[in-house]
Amino acid sequence: MKTITKTLGLAAALLTGTVSFAQNISLGLTGGYQRTSYDAFNFEDSYNGAEIGITGIYSSSSSYGFGADLTYARTGGSYEKINTRNEVQTFRAQTDNIRFTPKFHYFFGDLEDRIRPTLMAGPSVGFNVRTKQLSNFDNFQDDFRTVNLGGVLGAGLHYQLINGLWLQGSVNYLVGATQLNKDTRLISNNLRSNDLSLNLGVTYSLNLAKKKL
Repeated sequence: MKTITKTLGLAAALLTGTVSFAQNISLGLTGGYQRTSYDAFNFEDSYNGAEIGITGIYSSSSSYGFGADLTYARTGGSYEKINTRNEVQTFRAQTDNIRFTPKFHYFFGDLEDRIRPTLMAGPSVGFNVRTKQLSNFDNFQDDFRTVNLGGVLGAGLHYQLINGLWLQGSVNYLVGATQLNKDTRLISNNLRSNDLSLNLGVTYSLNLAKKKL
């Protein structure tokens, strides 16, 4: 638990610590819908989830930028497991994760443009803080590891509502890189996080806010 707390503190510092000296920084809120599965590219037994959190972007030039999301996400899915009687049972689980995702952005257009499309990619680290069974079995156990790693690819559109206030929409796909399960009795011994998400957020230019003070 101490490791999680320290990591989240570092993530929050990375989101806000550069405000005092960097220009072209926007900070705000983000959230949206997630379609999640434990099997990559197979969403037949997927789970409808959601996430919400804070987001920040630093535009280092008209074309390049760096950002990060710190979100609380509810995910889930189905998997099969062999019980103590050597029978196959299908479990359906719901998991809550705190996830930190730094991103590299490539922007189209200029900093002064009202509409700025972007492509993004980056690593992601998640911390499983809660697991709940959605299946009707009494022998359910927590089969998931605490930490999971992955990578994110996405595309988005930033629209400036008024000077300094941006509406952001994006489509992201998270591909899990580490094995989620710790129980070897699972039939599929390679459960991974796979999330397709549609997000909407609002950010405000901190550089503009600083000028007004």
